[in-house]
Amino acid sequence: MKKLSMGTVGMCLLLVLAGVGCGTTESVTHYPDANRAIRVVIPEPGPAGPVEKVDNLKNPKAVIKLARNLSAAGRHQEAAGIYLDAAGRFDSVGKQFENDCKKAAVREYCIDGDFDQAKSLLSQLQRQQGVYAKAYESEDFTNLRDMIYKFEQLKENAQQK
Repeated sequence: MKKLSMGTVGMCLLLVLAGVGCGTTESVTHYPDANRAIRVVIPEPGPAGPVEKVDNLKNPKAVIKLARNLSAAGRHQEAAGIYLDAAGRFDSVGKQFENDCKKAAVREYCIDGDFDQAKSLLSQLQRQQGVYAKAYESEDFTNLRDMIYKFEQLKENAQQK
């Protein structure tokens, strides 16, 4: 007696099932309501809420939260000042926290339209890089530089109109 391989058996089974079908004669067109997509409406952003006072100025998380709240409220110059203050008051290993705060300040200055301050701070950050970091440009610096350039272009276009 000749043995059939598993592949041959599987192909025969598929051909039989394809010829027979699954036995249903009606097509299903109704889906339960639970499976239907519902429309989601995102409300327009309203005015920013009040900026709360920071109880503990020695807590870097609380200070950064204040800077973020100021930024969300449209107070970008003040947020940049808070970020710079945090960069000067809190120390971290490898100066990563301080650099992140300064990068956030660059973004805030840029959003506020103070491009000279943003460029100056970005140049300062780049000069402070170590030898190994200077060997390649970090994506953060590239993104910040691109953002400043794009905002400047928008400002120039708006002034021409």
